[in-house]
Order: sequence, then structure tokens, then C-alpha cells
Amino acid sequence: NLDPLRPKAGDGDAINWLEGKDAAYALEIANKPNVGKPVLLEFTSPACIWCARMERYTFRDREVVDLGRKFVCARLPFAKGSEDTKKYRVEGTPTYVILGKDGSEIARQTGFLPPTDFAPWLKGAAR
Repeated sequence: NLDPLRPKAGDGDAINWLEGKDAAYALEIANKPNVGKPVLLEFTSPACIWCARMERYTFRDREVVDLGRKFVCARLPFAKGSEDTKKYRVEGTPTYVILGKDGSEIARQTGFLPPTDFAPWLKGAAR
């Protein structure tokens, strides 16, 4: 259920995804002394319609974009058998995994989540 009254992110305001890197690189950034944030991994694939919906609705929501700044966000390709896909036990897309700076899993979600569900999930994991 998408709330048409929820504030949208401003033009040019978006989650700053690291793309073309792996989870280890995101953790490396998260552990820099001036960063110190948890990591949000998004496993996605070009054919994933739910990933496109996340991009179109959830990642255009102002609260979700604001919360995204509390994480090092990495968008990873889902490929069966790839190192990160195996390591984080990802079986489909989209899958979201939040890691502590030590690499331990804090939270996980699979599938499309509207901003009204995704924002509280991020909030809970950002503590």
C-alpha cells in the first residue's frame, strides 16, 4: 500500500549506492575512522521487477533516502554461486542485508517493501 501523501525525495536526492564493488569493499568503507556506519547490501538483478519497484517507489521516499545516509549502501549483483550471494545466503531478489561494522548480520528482508515498511526496518537496524 503506497501512500500518495508521503513526502517524496527531492530531485537529485537519492540513496548513494556503491555499485560494481563487493560486500568486503563496503565493509572497508564502513570501518574508516570518519565513517563508522552499518552496511546495507542490496542484492539485485536487471530482470527483477520488484527491484525496479523498490527503486521507483521505496527509494524515492524522503524518509528512506534520509535513513539511507546512516548506512554505507552497496548494490550487488545477484548471481547464483557468486561469493557474496553464497556468503550472505541470498536466494532471490531483491534481498536486503544489514551488516554491523564487524560484518555480522543485523537484519534481513526479502522482496518488495513499500516505504512505510522499509523505513521502520532501516530505523530499527540503524540503532
